[in-house]
Amino acid sequence: MELCILPRQAALIAINCGLYAAFRMASANS
Repeated sequence: MELCILPRQAALIAINCGLYAAFRMASANS
């Protein structure tokens, strides 16, 4: 069961980190 949940959780974390990084870069530029 965890083998199915972990990849999905890791993907969500990676997406959240990417969006957060993009938001930080965008606010830093402006």
